[in-house]
Amino acid sequence: MANNLNLLRSRLESKQKELIEVLEQIQTSVNHPKDRRTRITSSEKWEAAGEGFELEKYLALERQIKKDLDGVVHALHMLEEVK
Repeated sequence: MANNLNLLRSRLESKQKELIEVLEQIQTSVNHPKDRRTRITSSEKWEAAGEGFELEKYLALERQIKKDLDGVVHALHMLEEVK
């Protein structure tokens, strides 16, 4: 039983590290929209809309990864309680 728990802990810690790395990559790769105070052309509006869509995708992915990471952390805490 102890070997199974150690194996599970090892897998969870590995998954935790992987999720943290992916989260950091996402956070550094997102181009946040620039503050635009001047008039913009129609083509710039389309470009801004595309940037907004991409940002929404990244934010949704970031939320999902954080949720997964919370689950892994919770599972690790549960394993500590079993000890």
